[in-house]
Amino acid sequence: MHYSISFSEIPEDGIHLKPRDLSWFPDDIVKRDGPVSAKLFFAKKGESKIEVQGQLHGKLLLECDRCLTEYPYPVDVSFQLILEVNDPARHWRVHDLVGSSTDLDTVLLDEPAIDFGDLLRQQILLALPEKKLCGDFCLGLCTTCGASLNSESCTCELEKKDSPFAVLAKLKKK
Repeated sequence: MHYSISFSEIPEDGIHLKPRDLSWFPDDIVKRDGPVSAKLFFAKKGESKIEVQGQLHGKLLLECDRCLTEYPYPVDVSFQLILEVNDPARHWRVHDLVGSSTDLDTVLLDEPAIDFGDLLRQQILLALPEKKLCGDFCLGLCTTCGASLNSESCTCELEKKDSPFAVLAKLKKK
């Protein structure tokens, strides 16, 4: 399903939306671990500008970057964006090159229509942690046998490999 709303469909006092169909969710990138809900409020800020306030709630299932086990990750995100139609007649000026904190939350659109499915998908992806870890003290996998060091002791002996800097250590000893 394609979620889209035109600027002209938004009344002056705004509109609340709560999408029930989760076809917007990026299932190809991240797994859900239960229901995920979204609430959106669109308010007009002019003919070519819309303010969006939204909330996302749910639980995701992420894969740990160190040990590759799946773990639940709660998502509770609130966001606020300004959506503005890009004016091609507007020429760049010096003040356009200097950004303010409000400019960071402004999204320029080619046409006066909002694909809020794409907007929600982006917010889910922005809510993901930079480094996915199942816990602060995750030990990861053994580099030799691949055993999870969180659940078992590895019996592999650490092979002492010569590093490319071993020659420098020998020089230092002389």
